[in-house]
Amino acid sequence: MSAASTPAGSTLGVSSAGHGSHVHPHSSANPLEIKLDSDHLVLRGQGSDMAPAYLSGYVSLWLAESTNIKDITMSLTGKAKVQPIPPRRPGPHNYTHNIIAHDWSFLQGNKRHTHTLKAGLHTFPFSFTIDGNLPSSVTTFPGDGDITYRLRAQVIRSGLAFNLSAYRTFTVVRTYTPEALEFNQTLEIENTWPGKIMYSITLPFKAYAAGDSIPVILKFMPIAKGVRVINITSVVKEYSLVNTRGSTHPETRAVITVKHDIVDGR
Repeated sequence: MSAASTPAGSTLGVSSAGHGSHVHPHSSANPLEIKLDSDHLVLRGQGSDMAPAYLSGYVSLWLAESTNIKDITMSLTGKAKVQPIPPRRPGPHNYTHNIIAHDWSFLQGNKRHTHTLKAGLHTFPFSFTIDGNLPSSVTTFPGDGDITYRLRAQVIRSGLAFNLSAYRTFTVVRTYTPEALEFNQTLEIENTWPGKIMYSITLPFKAYAAGDSIPVILKFMPIAKGVRVINITSVVKEYSLVNTRGSTHPETRAVITVKHDIVDGR
């Protein structure tokens, strides 16, 4: 079975394997699945100059017996949704904006006719280029805004037989390239608490990737008699700003707080 023609930026293919004596790779509750090579896509660059990412995988369909099928499709959707919390006025409060959409059809021929697929495992590879101008996946802590990307596969069966559906979400992350200045420039802050103490804060870099440790060097110089540092509290904060029609909702939360007691000057 050969692949149908597809729009630019995407590809698909079809392959199948008969049932034979192979072990059933699916549970009976999930004959249709979406498999991704990676469900975490990274757009690298800066500002509007971001390199695209590559979404790829396959739709897997297990049939216990020969089955008449009208079509096998999959859709990609990306949506941005905001919902004021609490609602500020009566009426609809959700605002949804579609940011990407794409459709695949894995079976060739006239859609009015059915295709008979043999028993066994059938796989339908696909790929799609995620443009560098798309926003990151995000969900705000209060739940008033989110950006999500989702795939939905569907097997459309003939007659009165029920259709099969499968869903899969994936994340899109925007970040700097490894060569970006933010990953190589030192961050230094110096200031004075008037009449009490001078201090400096140094970080090796201005930006960090997920999973990185953030070493911080702090130096203190008392300028008043009897002043000393007994503990240091470090807080990582998350800031979000959700704009809706006619309103703006800023939010701040402490993601993590660490307290370090100073003993013998350390």
